[in-house]
Amino acid sequence: MSIRLTKVFVFAVLAAALLQSCVAPPQIQVSDGVTIQRELNDRTVIGYFVGSGGGSYCEYHTPNGTVLGRDTEIYAGNWQVRGNAICYAYPGQPEDCQQVYVSGRSVTFYDLFSNTVARGNLADGNLCS
Repeated sequence: MSIRLTKVFVFAVLAAALLQSCVAPPQIQVSDGVTIQRELNDRTVIGYFVGSGGGSYCEYHTPNGTVLGRDTEIYAGNWQVRGNAICYAYPGQPEDCQQVYVSGRSVTFYDLFSNTVARGNLADGNLCS
């Protein structure tokens, strides 16, 4: 193989690896739907949003599918587990489904691209009111 052909081959391999690392979502651990339902039902998540918006929040997941929350203001919506994701619906906003990883009392929420959305801790009952 000529030096020129070798350089082209090496460049092509590096470009393919770079493209794959840009396209492939990071590998994350996620909980299954049964675990999400069991661990969030009748519990409060006290957490913070990750990213540019930041900020802390408190959300209580009622057994009847209502979510009662507080961040800079009090709000309410609905939650349900669909497959292996939790989906939230708040008035005037599109539904937002996220993957969840529960480990003991720690919980992490991911968007559908595997980016961390929020982190928090679970507590029994409603601590948001």
